[in-house]
Amino acid sequence: MPSLLAALRLRALIKEVFAELELLKSASSGEVVAVLEEIAKTNPYYARTFLGEYVDWLEANPEEEVDESQEEGSKEKDDTVEETVSELGGLTIGNRDSDEKDGTTILEEDNDDLTKTDLKQTASTTSSPTKNTLETDPYELLCSLLSAKPLTPTTPDLLQYPIDDSTWVSIQETPRVISGQGTTGARTWNAALLLALLLNTESRFEGAFEDSTILELGAGTGLVSAALAKKWSQHNPRKIIITDGDAGVVEKLPLTVELNGVESHDIECVQYLWGETQLDEKVDVVLGADIVYDPSVLGILLDTLAGFFDAGAQYAIISRSDRNPETTRQWEKQCNERFEREVIRVEDPVKSTFNTPVLKYYWPFATGAAITYGLIWKAAGAMQDTDEFINDPRHPRFANGGKFIDLEKK
Repeated sequence: MPSLLAALRLRALIKEVFAELELLKSASSGEVVAVLEEIAKTNPYYARTFLGEYVDWLEANPEEEVDESQEEGSKEKDDTVEETVSELGGLTIGNRDSDEKDGTTILEEDNDDLTKTDLKQTASTTSSPTKNTLETDPYELLCSLLSAKPLTPTTPDLLQYPIDDSTWVSIQETPRVISGQGTTGARTWNAALLLALLLNTESRFEGAFEDSTILELGAGTGLVSAALAKKWSQHNPRKIIITDGDAGVVEKLPLTVELNGVESHDIECVQYLWGETQLDEKVDVVLGADIVYDPSVLGILLDTLAGFFDAGAQYAIISRSDRNPETTRQWEKQCNERFEREVIRVEDPVKSTFNTPVLKYYWPFATGAAITYGLIWKAAGAMQDTDEFINDPRHPRFANGGKFIDLEKK
């Protein structure tokens, strides 16, 4: 999919979109209007604000000047994540730290009446390639949205996140809310975007979840689990258990499952309190994104992971963001005390031009965001040390399962 369409579906800041000329040229006006019609169902003010500037841009840049190279070759599916990422690396998405003048607040009155059917229709539309024909006149669409007004930032929106070259996950969230009712589970965080992409595109994870029971800790909006579920036939897990410690967040997780059309699979949404909840079934793989957020939670988190390992879990995959140096220091210290650990430092994915398979799987995180991604391997038992694995330049060299692999920004 052209990058402009991805930026709109991720609610990139409008002022930043219009600062990127090549980004604006990456989609035809017909494609843009089709996506804005989708967005208008849940966020009419954003659609109106973008379209108001876009029609002016169209007048100043006749259609024949728009780069339609994306259309050549009759592409039948979305463009690759790599193409989209390379052009969107500096954009701020999800209305983060934005203001009403940029079209980032949505119309509460209309959204309160949205039904699950409305949301599922919007989500299913997004999963299909956008038509290039200009079926709706942009001026007519703009006129129909003139009454849209920005109200509360707490009203949910429906965002779409890419998880490979042709698949999107739809999430209903409140992206401008950092903490809603005492939880950070109201929005999708950067580390979850990275982990969802890696699990579905990095060759290291090919076959890693075959016939496995997967549990996600602190799932929040459920992006990571939904990303695996959308690619069920690729990963072929036995079951996915989506958990969070907040009961209100857990109540919303079934909607994520339903919006993405994966409710027919064996997926369970449960409240899981670290150090307290006991599960009756064996978990093979533990996932976690942005769950390392404060020194006070590290001990109980490591205890929880150790408990899974003792019960037979094969490994845990943790993706985290470096926000607080003290949290990072304590995380490293406590992990070193309990696990054999190896640190891999990588370039800032937004700024790096070093083209490696690992670094290309970032997404348009907020400028300056530091993303880390780690693997915690069971502290007992050997992992086969093969030449094929060691000689793979994408992965660190290690000889057994007693290693903690942690990627950090240089």
